[in-house]
Amino acid sequence: MQAIDSRQIVVSFYRFISLTELEDLRRKIHSVIEANGLLGTVILAQEGINGTLAGDDESALHQTIDGIEELLNTQLQLRNVSYAHKEQPVFFRLKVVVRREIASFGIPYEGDASAAKQLTPHEWQSILDDPDVLVLDVRNKYETDIGRFAGAVLPNTDNFRDLKRFVQTNLMSQRDKKLAIYCTGGIRCEKTATWFSQSGFDDVVQLNGGVLSYLREIKPPESRWIGDCFVFDKRVAVGLDLEPNSYTQCYACRHPLSKIDRESSYYDPGVQCRYCATEKSDSDRRRYRERVRQEDLAGRRDSRHVGAVVVK
Repeated sequence: MQAIDSRQIVVSFYRFISLTELEDLRRKIHSVIEANGLLGTVILAQEGINGTLAGDDESALHQTIDGIEELLNTQLQLRNVSYAHKEQPVFFRLKVVVRREIASFGIPYEGDASAAKQLTPHEWQSILDDPDVLVLDVRNKYETDIGRFAGAVLPNTDNFRDLKRFVQTNLMSQRDKKLAIYCTGGIRCEKTATWFSQSGFDDVVQLNGGVLSYLREIKPPESRWIGDCFVFDKRVAVGLDLEPNSYTQCYACRHPLSKIDRESSYYDPGVQCRYCATEKSDSDRRRYRERVRQEDLAGRRDSRHVGAVVVK
């Protein structure tokens, strides 16, 4: 992690580990992060920890990670480092929360080191060239719409929990194939690997560190990534250089919005966009407009009405 004067450093991490006394742990982790002046979102559950933190002080980031690891008595899986512009904050506040899962798949994590072989980004290149491998993107539709690997199967799900139904309906006849799965940072692949194995996929591999790790190590023209990569914070998406792009996000449907999307006649900031304008009711739109009004009032008071985006 190297600090750049004009940029913030964004660090995402996770660890599947059995945790207890979650509320006490939540308070202690919050104190460690707050003491180092960082902002972000950390999710705790009995199955582990998942978080993203941002700051412009490299030593503070290191101290924070060291402090969290000391509390957990284990090393975090520091999968990804990316960047943000200081004038466009990634987070507006610090939030440490307790949830049922750190990645909401709908079933408890059942760790199995043999469930999926971890492939480096360079090994992943060979997988993409093998026509006999079934490459599956386990992310949601609003993520795959703006970026993906060519030839990957796209489930077009609205949330992570829907992946099970898609696989059971569409892919069970291909269980004899090698299955290669990828996601943003690796956590969703690790969460599902055992489930895939138990469902009859005997040869499962995953992209270690996810798309963000791939973008860090594989640069154009060798990169096989098409488009941008959705991230779960105020940047919305990063490009091949791991720098934020010009996307915003629709509050109503969560779809990333490009400059062209925002020029659509359907676009009403905070209320609707061209992807969801025909799906929302008048009641929905009234509710969203009230939220926009409250957000505007909060902004005038130099405060925030809402927090960070959390993975669904």
